[in-house]
Amino acid sequence: MSYTILQVRKGKEQSIFRKHPWIFSGALFTDTKEIEDGEIVEVQDYKGRFLALGHFQNATIAVRILSFEEEKIDKTFFQKKIRQALDSRIKIGLLSTENTIFRVCHGEGDGLPGLVIDFYNGVAVVQCHSIGMHRSLPEISSALQKAFGKDLIA
Repeated sequence: MSYTILQVRKGKEQSIFRKHPWIFSGALFTDTKEIEDGEIVEVQDYKGRFLALGHFQNATIAVRILSFEEEKIDKTFFQKKIRQALDSRIKIGLLSTENTIFRVCHGEGDGLPGLVIDFYNGVAVVQCHSIGMHRSLPEISSALQKAFGKDLIA
């Protein structure tokens, strides 16, 4: 899939190499006037080399990075990320017959910046802290339904 390309200024790619999940507006070389808030963008270095994919927002935090790999950001992407987040909670015993209340997704920590999901005994409460995540709600909802199956009631 083809995404709008944003280039970062020379030297500003170092934080991306360290897997920092945000790109600040001052690091961008590309004019962003024509880019829609919430749009998925491809971030490149000043030589045009791929660095990351993320949600753009005309704000101090200009890009919230979703992936450091060249991949399609779609329903399958969100299913994979939410499943990974849920599996990590199950692995440490957060979801059990004794405990049905926990945080499924904690934004940047789970590779989904701007997204918080809490689970309360069958009910998923979704908080979108970026326009990009708000625009991705259909994919997020589908991913939650797939991850929880019959255990998700609302």
